[in-house]
Amino acid sequence: MPTSEPRSTFQWRGWMDPVSLLVALVVATGMWYAVTRMDSIEAEVEIGLDYVGTPPNFVVTEGLVGRAKVRLRGSSTMLRSVLSQNLSVPVSLADIRKGETLIPLEDKVAGPWFKHLAVVEIQPAKIEVRADMIAERTLPLRQQFVLEMPGAMKVEIVAIEPSEVTVRGPEKEVSRLSHVRVSVPVDLTMAGRVTLPKLLPTLPPFVTSTPSTVSATFTVDSPRTQATLRRRVNLQVEDRRGYTVEPAEIEVDVEVPTALAKRESYISRFQIRATPPPAMTPGVGVEVPVALVLPEGMVELRKSAYSVTVTKKETSSRRVQDIH
Repeated sequence: MPTSEPRSTFQWRGWMDPVSLLVALVVATGMWYAVTRMDSIEAEVEIGLDYVGTPPNFVVTEGLVGRAKVRLRGSSTMLRSVLSQNLSVPVSLADIRKGETLIPLEDKVAGPWFKHLAVVEIQPAKIEVRADMIAERTLPLRQQFVLEMPGAMKVEIVAIEPSEVTVRGPEKEVSRLSHVRVSVPVDLTMAGRVTLPKLLPTLPPFVTSTPSTVSATFTVDSPRTQATLRRRVNLQVEDRRGYTVEPAEIEVDVEVPTALAKRESYISRFQIRATPPPAMTPGVGVEVPVALVLPEGMVELRKSAYSVTVTKKETSSRRVQDIH
């Protein structure tokens, strides 16, 4: 009687056994995961934060940051596209209140450029802003002289114009003010009656004034010293060696602040200049007026019309022609 194999054994001969099928599935899954991970990378991008919607009666004094860092995950193609852009997002301040307000950034950075990317991390995840109500007051101005050498001069204020300003800013800062101070710089070169325009009032952070600048008029009384200075005439030409100047030096009587009379860096700024005409006949002297260049605070005692004789030198070829 012929024998036959069991039916169950016959059914598995044409098919992969369960163990091999499981191994193949694991391998395929691993390969798929590896391939997908190869094209999924992370990168960090910076985005600008544009703050909008601040209520008209509020001012933000702390906490506003200009940029946020966002770590993204996705395909290299998508990430390259995002990294090549200069991104910025609006951040609304419409809900701020007096004191501190926390503003999460997670929903703010969600934009069309991140549509196919995963946001891994945001730094900072939220910002903490501090705001205050805006206050306005009109206050008098007070001068504060800033003297280069306090013991060397006497200064008296004549007027500050205008005499008061309107300040506007955070209520906490404005309420502390009883007046507004303006610094008036006074240096050793000043003498007599002096007016300085466009001085900036000294104000706390986030406080502005109307008008934004003021002027101060004051008198300066400081000791003065007379001196006689000798200087070589500085000829304003390209090749100084091609000319002669007579006299080569000039003496000038001047008056200077006593505190600066022996300061070489100040005295050396005094110059005597002469500019000859562009077309000159060689060998023919031309009378040329000179100009005195006085540093600030130096005064010529005896006004004089100084002049020099400038002669353009003859070239070697011209002299040879004259000999023959």
